[in-house]
Amino acid sequence: TQLKRAIEGSRICIVVLSPKYAGSSWCLDELVHIMECQNTYGQEVIPVFYYVNPSSVRKQTGDFGKLLKLTGNEKMSKVRKNEGLMSKWRKALNDVANISGIYVSNSR
Repeated sequence: TQLKRAIEGSRICIVVLSPKYAGSSWCLDELVHIMECQNTYGQEVIPVFYYVNPSSVRKQTGDFGKLLKLTGNEKMSKVRKNEGLMSKWRKALNDVANISGIYVSNSR
C-alpha cells in the first residue's frame, strides 16, 4: 500500500528494465501500477533498458519473453483469480517499451 501511494505521489518514475526484470512478478505488478498512473495522473515515465533490447521488451521475445511466461505460469498456479494478469503485464511492458528511454549496453 505504501509503495502504491509513493508511486501515485511521484511526478517522475524511472523504470530500470534488466534481462531478469520479467522474472519478478513484484516488478511487473509495480510496472502495471506505474503505467496506470501515467495514464491517470500524467506522470512522466523514463525507461532505462539495462542490457536488454527495447524490442525484446516490447514484443516479449527471446529470453525476456521466456522469463515472462515462466513468471506468469508460476503466479497463475498460485493465484487463479487473476486471469487477466498476464495481459496486464504484457500491455505494461509494451507501453513502457514504446516510450523513448535510455539504452545501456556494454558500458561502465
